[in-house]
Amino acid sequence: MKSSIMEFSTIAASLVILAGCSDKSPGAPTAPAPEAFRALILPQAQPVDVVTRNTPLQSSISRSVSIGLLGGVISIPEAGLMVIVPAGAVLSRTTFTVNAPAGFAVAYEFGPHGARFLVPLVIEQDLRNTNAYRNTAILGSLEAGYFTDLNSLSLTALVTEILPVLYDPITAKARFTVEHFSGYLVASGREAPAEDQ
Repeated sequence: MKSSIMEFSTIAASLVILAGCSDKSPGAPTAPAPEAFRALILPQAQPVDVVTRNTPLQSSISRSVSIGLLGGVISIPEAGLMVIVPAGAVLSRTTFTVNAPAGFAVAYEFGPHGARFLVPLVIEQDLRNTNAYRNTAILGSLEAGYFTDLNSLSLTALVTEILPVLYDPITAKARFTVEHFSGYLVASGREAPAEDQ
């Protein structure tokens, strides 16, 4: 009896130690859940209304970070953007760049342009300083898009790929995943084609 209690205690203690050693902290880059988000490739470019900042960026803001096999984060806090690069997304050290263009549009250009990732990256956008914040009409049709043409004067864009967005009302952050780098934006107001409805 004492030996089985001792064995149970040893196993329980080992499990507690193993759980304590794992790095599942919120800041650790992790892969999204399998099948978390799937892009919709559009047969032709469609117009969307770009989510806008309440206060425009006075000038473009760019950041570059070298990230390797273990993953990392690149962010532009002034624009409310964070990109999580999970472990295994790239096999060798890669310079990631992100550019937030001046103006109202919540849109970004990412580099290396055209790069494909082994594990999808997570893009997180804080919506508190945008027209989407607490706006149920916009939040109800929120999505991300790969833009081919951004008109920063009319705040519309043509997109050829639509990505579903998860919105967290507690943090007011929108999240979506990307498998390749290009220009991405947060949008609403797309008219879904008949097969989507």
